[in-house]
Amino acid sequence: MPYIVYSQEDGKIGVVTPLEEANIKILVERCVPSGRPYFITDSLDLDNDYFDAYIYQDDKAVFDIERAKNILRESFREARIPLFEKLDLEYMRAHESGNETLIAEVVAKKQALRDITNLDLPDTLEGLKKFWPEILTS
Repeated sequence: MPYIVYSQEDGKIGVVTPLEEANIKILVERCVPSGRPYFITDSLDLDNDYFDAYIYQDDKAVFDIERAKNILRESFREARIPLFEKLDLEYMRAHESGNETLIAEVVAKKQALRDITNLDLPDTLEGLKKFWPEILTS
């Protein structure tokens, strides 16, 4: 069954997947925004975890590694939220007890969490899928 792939305003791709045999021309008229470029293909191999990293370019769906890296960075940001909350509590307890050593340790851990978005990331999809900072697993 064919797929209709079109360019969205932000450069990302949109994909129409017919659920049954349908008139492709009618689907294009109904689903593809007016004036947007599109192509029709019988096979489409996209990684759903990084779907938003695909852009429409030269009548193809092209994987954009920089967009994929930004998607992974967003995953880091989401994953560190509960860790920040836990560290905030530890910091307050250390502050209340006057434990300067523990305060310094918590401050260092929080900075390490902030710094994960500055890490050098792999330049391949396979590498990105395997990459996860150990600090986010604790």
